[in-house]
Amino acid sequence: MSGNALSYLYAAEWPAFAIFGVVVWWNFLHDDPEAHGNRGLNHLRRHQRHAETGEAVTPGPRRDEESTLRAYNDYLEQLSRENRPKTWRRQ
Repeated sequence: MSGNALSYLYAAEWPAFAIFGVVVWWNFLHDDPEAHGNRGLNHLRRHQRHAETGEAVTPGPRRDEESTLRAYNDYLEQLSRENRPKTWRRQ
């Protein structure tokens, strides 16, 4: 009990780091890589297609990205109408 403030800070800091590490590890194991990987693969395929045809890659959203954005906005609107509690977990 005769420690200083820095010692008490470290005594609380390292367990907090451990908890944070477990949470990150848990989310890493239970993440859906297909949801994130497909977006990157589509981007790569589009660039490969443009490289093969010799076309210049123009910046900005494509039709498929615009439709995805539109669908996502519709999904958010539906969620706001349902008035469900906010959570990070999938239901």
